[in-house]
Amino acid sequence: DVQIKVVMVDFSDAPATKTPQQAFAMFSGATATFNEVSYGKLNFDLQPTYKWYRMSKKSTAYAPLNGTFENQRNYILEALTLADPDIDFKNADGFLILANPDAQGIGSSGPAFSALTGWGVTFDGKTMYNGATSSHDINNWGSIWVNHEMSHSMGLVDVYAATHSDGATDYDDLFRYTGQFSYMGFSDFSSNAPSLFAYERWNLGWLDDSQIVCGTTPKQT
Repeated sequence: DVQIKVVMVDFSDAPATKTPQQAFAMFSGATATFNEVSYGKLNFDLQPTYKWYRMSKKSTAYAPLNGTFENQRNYILEALTLADPDIDFKNADGFLILANPDAQGIGSSGPAFSALTGWGVTFDGKTMYNGATSSHDINNWGSIWVNHEMSHSMGLVDVYAATHSDGATDYDDLFRYTGQFSYMGFSDFSSNAPSLFAYERWNLGWLDDSQIVCGTTPKQT
């Protein structure tokens, strides 16, 4: 059981027009996806507070959220401080900060937050080291954005290429190593297999050693 507190924020230059319930519905499906890929071993409990909290600066002042660790951490601290009077964090395992999905100024990078010891955020006596902060690109990815970013906090890495091949310009070239067969690569429900590799599931303990065969010959059936 993983308890994730969901805090929703908007900005003076991008006030929310969606209800909190409408915004939360954009990624609430992440729970079902985690249940599927973990074979029921992970209960990812999203706990939303249905309220928009107004940040102190314009959305553009926080972008890009992945610019520096300090920038993202300060953004998180402000958002959680705003919500703290309404939320009890003492049993939380992590958090999601949902920016107004219509706020283009927040940028198009919604990164995970995974802090080293001593650099987490503490509320109600609980220090949290894992979470994620959404941006405008949640409109493209939908709920699988949560699965991708929170899987980073569980230890999984991106499996898409960092750069294009020499001379390549097409988008699919970035997925030349693994194709569309993990949401840690092509994070989209329109992919061939929006789930996880067996190797990734084994890393997370969702497949047992007894279910893994280490090949010793070039071809096996």
